[in-house]
Amino acid sequence: RSPCFHVFCQKCIREWLIPSQMHCPCCRVAMEDANLNVSRELSDAIARNALFRQRCNNFFIDVVTTMCFKDNEPPEAEVIQELLNLLFVHRSILKDSDHPMIYTKLLCPFNDEVDETPIIRSVMLK
Repeated sequence: RSPCFHVFCQKCIREWLIPSQMHCPCCRVAMEDANLNVSRELSDAIARNALFRQRCNNFFIDVVTTMCFKDNEPPEAEVIQELLNLLFVHRSILKDSDHPMIYTKLLCPFNDEVDETPIIRSVMLK
């Protein structure tokens, strides 16, 4: 936490705070690197959220595997298309762009995770 009580990722705020920029990026209150305290409460909440999301992802993969790929039979074409739709996200780098980029995302129930290593995508496409 900052002296002005704004909350930041520790890595991000340390990158922000350089000699010519020693102020809060939200409200411009003067800050010093030494004034930053890691909130144990927020760290614990983030860890609990990460564990919950991981469990949801595991459950989701189990459901997809059990329901869509049972008896070693390939699923119907519509199911395959819907699974592929879950894997790809269209995002525009520029606001109001007519040419969005296509990214792969993790096969999970959450829409905010981009697949850094597209292993799941390659397995699904096979």
